[in-house]
Amino acid sequence: MIAQKGLWQNPQQPTVFIDFGAGKVYALPDNSDEVLTFADLKELIQKLRPAVVVADNYPRSTLLQITEMATNKITFLKYKQLRKVAEARRLNGLKKSNKNDALIIRQLYYHSPEDFTCLFHLPEELPVRLELGIWRKTAAVVKLYKSDSTTPSKEVKDMLTTAKRVLKRLSIKIHIMALSLPLYRLASEELGLKGPTLAYIISYDYQGFIKLGRDKLYRKYQLTHGKKKYRTFKSQLLYMIANNAVLNKNPRYIATYVRLNKKYRDQGRRNARNMAVWGVAQKIVEDLRRIARKIEQMQLAQ
Repeated sequence: MIAQKGLWQNPQQPTVFIDFGAGKVYALPDNSDEVLTFADLKELIQKLRPAVVVADNYPRSTLLQITEMATNKITFLKYKQLRKVAEARRLNGLKKSNKNDALIIRQLYYHSPEDFTCLFHLPEELPVRLELGIWRKTAAVVKLYKSDSTTPSKEVKDMLTTAKRVLKRLSIKIHIMALSLPLYRLASEELGLKGPTLAYIISYDYQGFIKLGRDKLYRKYQLTHGKKKYRTFKSQLLYMIANNAVLNKNPRYIATYVRLNKKYRDQGRRNARNMAVWGVAQKIVEDLRRIARKIEQMQLAQ
């Protein structure tokens, strides 16, 4: 039986490798070669009583169930390199199926347990992520219609008004829910930052702020120098956080922006403003890393 480094496991409780499909859960315990089928994750947990559950990814629809079960001291792991699942399937000459994918997940885990990471740091992150999924889709609708150059009909205008109203209510709800996350709460109190963009980054990347060094975080959020062919969603969110801090004249960051903007303008840079905003983004990442590590030290000292 192989467990991720740092995870203590009761030998009577198996590690279970799972795959989701067709409204069912396919499970392969580490002490068996038989793939079992369950109606849902809850039934699997009740019958197999695992210590560790391993999957390539978890559907959004399972997050509430996982939140409820997180108090049972079950560790949920997910694969960090999703593209390698298809590659491993091909190398093993296996057809794509839920049962085969459960076998592949077990093989990958035995070979490289370090490529798997905990699904969450705190169970409170999961309900926040659920609301953020709705917020992201609603924001995409608003953005789509805002960018449409054609004159919208009355029906479209009404729908856009409703979507904006929903977006505002969601933003307030997400802020309240995210206050249960220590890093979000302290970032709000100490840095004057808040909102769905911040909640998204913290609810998904809290472990990164604890474990990664500054340079790795810069690369993760594409804060290194040089042109970027595209920006990841999280990199775009970070820019939005920094830009809002500038527009709102956040007292912690406005001086950094003014200094950098002047520096780049004096250098004749055409995109001086954007570069200065990215400089603010770097400072925000450093601040979040510092606060996350402070929280971790306080928890270890207890």
